[in-house]
Amino acid sequence: MTGATASSLARSGGGVAAASLQAFLPPGMAGCLDEVKVLDEPLHAEETPGTERMVPTRLREYVAGRTAAHRAIRDLTGKSVSVPKNPDRSPAWPEGLCGSLSHSRRYALCVVANLAHHQAIGVDIEEDSRLEEDLWDQVMTKTERTFLDSLPRERAVPAATLLFSAKEAYYKCLAQCVAAKDLFPEPNRVETSIDFDAGTLFCLSREDKSLPIAEGRFLHFDWHWITLFYVLSPTAHSSSSLCPQLEHRFS
Repeated sequence: MTGATASSLARSGGGVAAASLQAFLPPGMAGCLDEVKVLDEPLHAEETPGTERMVPTRLREYVAGRTAAHRAIRDLTGKSVSVPKNPDRSPAWPEGLCGSLSHSRRYALCVVANLAHHQAIGVDIEEDSRLEEDLWDQVMTKTERTFLDSLPRERAVPAATLLFSAKEAYYKCLAQCVAAKDLFPEPNRVETSIDFDAGTLFCLSREDKSLPIAEGRFLHFDWHWITLFYVLSPTAHSSSSLCPQLEHRFS
C-alpha cells in the first residue's frame, strides 16, 4: 500500500479512519472521512438551493458531503468556505482548489488539493460487495470479466466492486480535465488493472487511446473500497505524474 507522508493531511472523527486516510493520500492533499450520521455542520447559504426538494436520506448525504468538504478545505487552507453546486450539479470548488466527493450509506469522503500541485482529483467509496454479478457485463470489459470468472465468488464480488469503484473515480478525475463529456467511453470500454500488492490502479480507454492512462490507488477500510485517481499540475513534477499524457492529450 502507498505510504503516509507528513504533507498528507486527513481528518476524521475516528482515529483508525484518520490514520488510514492519511497513509493513503499522496503528498499535498487533505481529506475527511467520517460517518454520515456525524457529519452534520450547518450548510452555507450558497449550498442550500435545491435542498428543500431533497428526501431526508438524500439531504443527510448532501449535508455529510458538504461537511466533509468544509473540514478538508479547512485542513488544507485554514479557511471556512462554501462548496455550492455547478449547473451540472458537480461541486463548485473554491478558486485555486480541486477536489472530489463520494459517499456510501455509512461514510462520506472528501479529498481536496491546491491547483498549484494537482490538476484533478477523483475519489469514490463503495461497500465492498455492492456490485452483484447481474451488473458485471454492463461495466466490465471482456478481460475484466474473464478475471472475475476465474475467482471464487467470495473474492469475485469484492473484486468486481473494486473495479467499478475505480472506474467511478477515474471518470470523476477525467471530468475535470476533458471538457467534452461525449468523449467519455462507456464503463465496459475502460480497461482497469489492479496491483493488489502495491495498492495501485490503472485505467485505459479501449476506444480513445488519446485519453490519459490514469494511475490511481485504492484502500480497503471497514468493509469499503476507497479509490483515488489524480493528475499532478504541469508545474508539479513526479515520476508518477500523469502530466505527460495530459499535455499530449490537451495541447
